[in-house]
Amino acid sequence: MKPWIDSREIGPGQSFLERMNEGIAEASYILVLFSKDSHASRWVSREWMSALANKDTLLIPIILDDTPLPPLIRDIRYIDLRADVNEGVREVGKFFLLENSSGKNQQQQQQQRQQQQQQQQQQHWPGGPQQQQQQQQWPGYPQIDHQRQLYLEQTRQARGREEREHPLRSANRRQIRLVAKRCVDTVALRSYCFDTKIEYEDLVGSNLEDRLVSLLHKLDLEQELSRFVTWLENERGKCVSAQITALSNEPAWSW
Repeated sequence: MKPWIDSREIGPGQSFLERMNEGIAEASYILVLFSKDSHASRWVSREWMSALANKDTLLIPIILDDTPLPPLIRDIRYIDLRADVNEGVREVGKFFLLENSSGKNQQQQQQQRQQQQQQQQQQHWPGGPQQQQQQQQWPGYPQIDHQRQLYLEQTRQARGREEREHPLRSANRRQIRLVAKRCVDTVALRSYCFDTKIEYEDLVGSNLEDRLVSLLHKLDLEQELSRFVTWLENERGKCVSAQITALSNEPAWSW
């Protein structure tokens, strides 16, 4: 993750306003620290309103004191630093760790389970670890070992085809959200919740994007994110493919 820092990103002779607008437009996330002072700042208000208008940017309010949030963002889930700053900072860190790694982690866990199963099978496979010493004395051992290597290569190629045919399965949660909010409407989200016995009204937020974020958090914690990805590919396959193709060439797709 690369933070945007004005003193580093704005060079001598460059327009402060122009570079700020570019930074906000390219940002995947905007964390707004809300306090009495920021509420009174005209610049802060312009910045978070610009971020709110960008569909590829996720706005995260951070509350520092008891100043009320602006009406436009009161329905967005915030992080509260008033009671315990350290706990609030940990919540921010946890959010970004989940955002960047959750989708990949589940796929890696599945692959690890598959590899463990393969290793167990290979114990009984001709040429497996328990039999290699004896098989090396067999006249047909080279052929048996070749068959084993061929089997492993076919497995690797099959996994590669799956990744090419289903790229969303190796995406992180932020990328999944970018695709989902372009391909899932409220009706589809309600349908998914009904089919998976998730209470739609329990999702945090009052707009579609916030509810999607809440759902992805919930599914990730329950190790069920891959199920949503499979559903999304099955129900909105053409949209998913088109959006991945379009988004992969934009800054919002990568850090």
